[in-house]
Amino acid sequence: MKIDSRIIEKAAYFLSLVFVLVWAATPESVQVIFKFASYIMLSLGFFMSGYLDRKEKNPILLVIAWVVITVNIF
Repeated sequence: MKIDSRIIEKAAYFLSLVFVLVWAATPESVQVIFKFASYIMLSLGFFMSGYLDRKEKNPILLVIAWVVITVNIF
Protein backbone atom coordinates (compact mmCIF):
# COMPACT_ATOMS: atom_id res chain seq x y z
CA MET A 1 0.00 0.00 0.00
CA LYS A 2 1.55 3.26 -1.13
CA ILE A 3 0.69 6.48 0.70
CA ASP A 4 0.39 9.58 -1.43
CA SER A 5 2.91 12.24 -0.38
CA ARG A 6 0.24 14.94 -0.64
CA ILE A 7 -1.75 13.22 2.10
CA ILE A 8 1.30 13.17 4.36
CA GLU A 9 2.02 16.82 3.54
CA LYS A 10 -1.53 17.91 4.38
CA ALA A 11 -1.51 15.86 7.58
CA ALA A 12 1.76 17.51 8.65
CA TYR A 13 0.36 20.99 8.02
CA PHE A 14 -2.90 20.17 9.84
CA LEU A 15 -1.10 18.70 12.85
CA SER A 16 1.18 21.74 12.97
CA LEU A 17 -1.87 23.98 13.14
CA VAL A 18 -3.36 21.85 15.92
CA PHE A 19 -0.10 21.99 17.86
CA VAL A 20 0.04 25.78 17.56
CA LEU A 21 -3.52 26.10 18.87
CA VAL A 22 -2.86 23.76 21.79
CA TRP A 23 0.49 25.46 22.43
CA ALA A 24 -1.24 28.80 22.93
CA ALA A 25 -3.22 27.34 25.86
CA THR A 26 -0.38 25.49 27.61
CA PRO A 27 2.09 26.61 30.28
CA GLU A 28 5.50 27.83 29.15
CA SER A 29 7.35 24.75 30.39
CA VAL A 30 5.34 22.51 28.05
CA GLN A 31 5.51 24.87 25.07
CA VAL A 32 9.03 23.74 24.18
CA ILE A 33 7.72 20.27 23.31
CA PHE A 34 5.07 21.75 21.05
CA LYS A 35 7.62 24.01 19.36
CA PHE A 36 9.85 21.09 18.43
CA ALA A 37 6.94 18.91 17.28
CA SER A 38 5.56 21.75 15.17
CA TYR A 39 9.01 22.41 13.72
CA ILE A 40 9.51 18.76 12.73
CA MET A 41 6.08 18.38 11.13
CA LEU A 42 6.24 21.69 9.31
CA SER A 43 9.71 20.88 8.01
CA LEU A 44 8.60 17.48 6.76
CA GLY A 45 5.58 18.88 4.96
CA PHE A 46 7.56 21.81 3.57
CA PHE A 47 10.38 19.76 2.10
CA MET A 48 8.09 17.01 0.84
CA SER A 49 5.98 19.55 -1.01
CA GLY A 50 9.04 21.17 -2.56
CA TYR A 51 11.13 18.17 -3.46
CA LEU A 52 8.74 15.28 -4.05
CA ASP A 53 5.68 16.78 -5.70
CA ARG A 54 6.83 19.80 -7.64
CA LYS A 55 10.54 19.06 -8.13
CA GLU A 56 11.53 22.53 -6.98
CA LYS A 57 13.70 24.22 -9.60
CA ASN A 58 15.28 26.69 -7.17
CA PRO A 59 16.10 24.97 -3.87
CA ILE A 60 17.76 28.12 -2.50
CA LEU A 61 14.38 29.88 -2.32
CA LEU A 62 12.91 26.83 -0.58
CA VAL A 63 15.69 26.87 2.02
CA ILE A 64 15.30 30.63 2.60
CA ALA A 65 11.55 30.20 3.17
CA TRP A 66 12.21 27.28 5.53
CA VAL A 67 14.67 29.40 7.55
CA VAL A 68 12.06 32.17 7.86
CA ILE A 69 9.48 29.66 9.13
CA THR A 70 12.01 28.20 11.59
CA VAL A 71 12.84 31.63 13.00
CA ASN A 72 9.14 32.40 13.44
CA ILE A 73 8.53 29.13 15.32
CA PHE A 74 11.37 29.74 17.76
